[in-house]
Amino acid sequence: QEHGDIRMRQAASGIFVGFVADMLALALLAAASIVVIGEPRPRLLIPGAAIALATLLVAMGRSERLWYFVDRLLARSRFTRGLLPKEADIHQKVSAVMQAPVIARGVAFSLATTGLAISSLYLLVNGLTFTGISALQAIYVHSFSESAATDIPSPGGIGVIDSSMAGLLNSLSIGWIRATFVVLTIRSIDLLFKTVFGSLMLVIF
Repeated sequence: QEHGDIRMRQAASGIFVGFVADMLALALLAAASIVVIGEPRPRLLIPGAAIALATLLVAMGRSERLWYFVDRLLARSRFTRGLLPKEADIHQKVSAVMQAPVIARGVAFSLATTGLAISSLYLLVNGLTFTGISALQAIYVHSFSESAATDIPSPGGIGVIDSSMAGLLNSLSIGWIRATFVVLTIRSIDLLFKTVFGSLMLVIF
């Protein structure tokens, strides 16, 4: 909006559909890896809840009545009333992009970027530990942790992603100390990348 070509309500609709695509991609990866690896079936509740929430958001995006019904429910609490944008025509903008082809392309893009994050996790764990993990286990650890963060919202996933990832790595015989060190390293690299990349964009624009 600062640069004049994009209005805030237009950006909000893009962020909304992007969030839905990320939720679906991560939850599907998590569910598939749980089944393939043979992890306890109750763990499917986490990606299952994420898929249910994504389905609700899609339904809200396509139904104005459901959108405003949920908005009224959220407005009852001061902790949740700011979750949905309040612009009068925001639902019209969201419904325009909440279509199957758009969501499918968003999921495909999310899977591609998630693959890069999984590769980073795989390389770090195998470089910093003696035991190491397989590629499939890296998919499981990353996607499950990220899905947990969508079910239990926290700023930047701090706390939820970190504890989930450390716990899952420990369950794969990495050990708590090494698992914690891996998580801290991932967080540090993530923060460094965002700081450097964000500063670069600020200087360029």
